[in-house]
Amino acid sequence: MKLKKAGLNPNLVDSEDHIESNMAKGWLTQAQADEARKIKEEAKAEGEAQLKMPMIENIAKGRVQKFLKENCLVDQEFQFGDGDKATVAQWLAKQDKDLKITAFKRFTLVAD
Repeated sequence: MKLKKAGLNPNLVDSEDHIESNMAKGWLTQAQADEARKIKEEAKAEGEAQLKMPMIENIAKGRVQKFLKENCLVDQEFQFGDGDKATVAQWLAKQDKDLKITAFKRFTLVAD
């Protein structure tokens, strides 16, 4: 995680559009954005030099699945009151098959 070592939140620089948006909001400086772009390019070049395409594709699929499991509300695993672990989708289905999530808010706590 070179981005974290450089003091950058990887969630703020996951795509070029996201970088531009976060700079406009004041969450990233131009220097941080340039550093993130440089780190991402170096990591990409290192990875391509060492791995063959099928391996790269499998790694990418695994990373996407992990990202979705960690960031998609219904795919996140929690330990609910009865002590069993289940994803939010599984827990909702167990409560009532017609129960649906209509909205949610995401908060990030940052210690200064």
